[in-house]
Amino acid sequence: LVDDPNWTLVDGKLYLTLNEPTAMQGGQLQDASGNALTETAVTDVPGITDGNYYVVNVNSSNQANLKYQPKDGIISGQVGITAVVVGQEANANTTITTNKVGMIDVQPVNSGYDFSVANANGSENASAQALPDKSNIIEVSVTDNGLIDTDGSEEIGSVLLKDLPNGFLVYAGADAASATLADNIGADGNTNTWLLGVGQVPGYIGILPPANWSGTLSDLAIVVNSKEGALDKVLGVEHSFDLAVE
Repeated sequence: LVDDPNWTLVDGKLYLTLNEPTAMQGGQLQDASGNALTETAVTDVPGITDGNYYVVNVNSSNQANLKYQPKDGIISGQVGITAVVVGQEANANTTITTNKVGMIDVQPVNSGYDFSVANANGSENASAQALPDKSNIIEVSVTDNGLIDTDGSEEIGSVLLKDLPNGFLVYAGADAASATLADNIGADGNTNTWLLGVGQVPGYIGILPPANWSGTLSDLAIVVNSKEGALDKVLGVEHSFDLAVE
């Protein structure tokens, strides 16, 4: 209040309303501890227009510390917030209603990609050459649930298979029949990173071990990179899996 401490809030209450854009409707106003506030129907309060409000008890320092949680935690944009108070000056008989309108800026973040990878297993090969029908290639099964943020503001970047030792080959495509040898885009002397695609997770991913190799490889990984259009930073989501060859 402008003339505080000569002014006090009537009943010590702050009345709030949110103005959420259509795409952001369903967000949550919370107290400082993260507890959800609930809209209350307010009627017959002098100085306050009847309607639904978040009614907040203001502390002795005339402050209310609040949070706004976007719907699903993935929506960005601006949310309007209107605060209404009824104040009374010391020794005065009249009250004054004050309205203040502000904006809550919800900054965009990279939400990432939702997928999982199952451990893969197959049989030892007598040859290091892929058969025409790819039947000697061991498929890596990926459950692809897509981008977490579904409002169209994020996009998939590169999809990688990493930490595969020298001598192993990787195939990728829409299915086994159309799969082709992936690009080896980097090595550290012992292991390699393979580019599976850009813009989508391929429907088929397969690994061809060296001839007559058997054993288990642990902690291979598939990485899906994605980014929010308004941001420069890329977020990589990585899931590990094992490859067993008998």
